[in-house]
Amino acid sequence: MNLLSLVPYPFLPPTKGGDLGIVEVHHHLGKFLNNYIVSPPNKPDSNIYNFTLLPLFPESKIRYIPFLSFNKMSALVKELHIHAIFCDHPYMAVLAYFIAKKHKIPWYLRSHNIENQRFKSLGKSWWRLLFCYERCAFNKAQKIFLVSSEDAKWANCYFKIQESKLVWIPFGTRLNQNDVKPFQASLKHDFCNTYNLDSKIPITYFIGAFDYHANLEAAKIILEKIIPILKQRNMVIQILLIGKHLPENFKQRIAQANYPIYYLNFLESLDSLFNAAQLMINPMLRGGGVKTKLVEALAHNKTAISTTSGAAGIPIELCNNKLKISDDSNWEDFVNKIDESLHEENRTIDSNFYKIFNWNHIAEKIYQNIKD
Repeated sequence: MNLLSLVPYPFLPPTKGGDLGIVEVHHHLGKFLNNYIVSPPNKPDSNIYNFTLLPLFPESKIRYIPFLSFNKMSALVKELHIHAIFCDHPYMAVLAYFIAKKHKIPWYLRSHNIENQRFKSLGKSWWRLLFCYERCAFNKAQKIFLVSSEDAKWANCYFKIQESKLVWIPFGTRLNQNDVKPFQASLKHDFCNTYNLDSKIPITYFIGAFDYHANLEAAKIILEKIIPILKQRNMVIQILLIGKHLPENFKQRIAQANYPIYYLNFLESLDSLFNAAQLMINPMLRGGGVKTKLVEALAHNKTAISTTSGAAGIPIELCNNKLKISDDSNWEDFVNKIDESLHEENRTIDSNFYKIFNWNHIAEKIYQNIKD
């Protein structure tokens, strides 16, 4: 089976959760079919993937003009004997729809978020226009793959999409349960030495690209809401903010916080972080979709403290109390959950978590829906 996938922006090498999701879905999907990805030009990436990259979309924003690439894509469908079209995000939906219609083949949409609601939460005035466009795209697609069951319910309720067209395809992990490494004191000691941390004080972290508003907002919440409560209760933990593009003025505020909070721009290995840290905290209030950082933390058997919004798409029954959820903006309860997690016996996440969130399983589920 030959699949033509449309990705509207460069995604290699992956620098954000959305990029990584595209890479992993298409790499693992390529184990089941021939996957040709059309995108703008990507930077060189030394990894070897199970898909063929075709950098045919322009680098400029004109690539979003619906019929600009129509003739080129149509010829490609014929040349490669394409059986179906797969569209990441709804932004190329018009192109996908008309090419599929011309060649009488099905097309599928993978939604990373309910985009109109994401932009509504970010205060964009034009979210209603996007609502209409996105609803049309969902209606025209053969099936829609969504990253959370909450998004599927939303699409059914507000877009009036029949449930049989909506398929839950979460953000995943490459890990299986037997891949999770046991705690090694020597590795934690090395990590603490590298980043000038105290190995005797619990380590927590929040990770994300801080040029994304929802992640920067979460960092501000840690600094302005969570740390004052920790100080009030005389709770001392080390908090790591990890990711690129933290504004300079925010770095200055961290330095003046009078609390052990540190900014790490880049880590050579996340494995060393997962070994050293006891908790992942996720105080996000907006952004939509499954938080990739949360899936990875749970996959590494880390206890995660999250807001309700931050935990969307993660079935709590699979987490064996490794995921603790606090109501949005209830920071006193959030800190309560940090405190109780630091003092409870460590548990192991349910093995069924890996059966649902492993990328191989996810890709096979997509393939079965496309094949059928």
